[in-house]
Amino acid sequence: MATDVFIAGSDFRAKVRNPWGVLGLSVITLGIYTIFWWYFVNRELRDLGIAKRVSGLGDNPWLSTAAWIAGGFLFYVPTVWTAVTTTRRIQAGHRATGQPDVLNGWVAALIWIFTLGLGGLVFTQYEMNKMWRGEPVAPPAHAGAGADADLPAPPTSEREEIENR
Repeated sequence: MATDVFIAGSDFRAKVRNPWGVLGLSVITLGIYTIFWWYFVNRELRDLGIAKRVSGLGDNPWLSTAAWIAGGFLFYVPTVWTAVTTTRRIQAGHRATGQPDVLNGWVAALIWIFTLGLGGLVFTQYEMNKMWRGEPVAPPAHAGAGADADLPAPPTSEREEIENR
């Protein structure tokens, strides 16, 4: 199960997910969940960059997702590319959120290689969760009837502009 959190005092949300749950769902769905998860990880990094006004956290999660999918058809080159660039974005995200221990790219590479990608999923989500520790927990999206007044404001126009690109 995942917990929604607000990103850095903005209206953007991220999810603290169970890293082993990511692996389990990826295996059970034969990789389908991984495609959606990869998009959301890269979208959360983009949103963090917008909220913190930091560059280097990506601006097109669809491109990363397309590279992930294309890797299955093009000898994994696009998948390796998106894994490397997402790892770099996570490093930048750690710096942007003031994490004392920034993800080590060599450790990430070894985990991705020696676990045939499966450990990379767990490690990536584990490192993403580090950024979301201490962020305010968002109210559930299904808060019930009459609770609309308690929900946060709709997304800012800046986010809508980026999503409409």
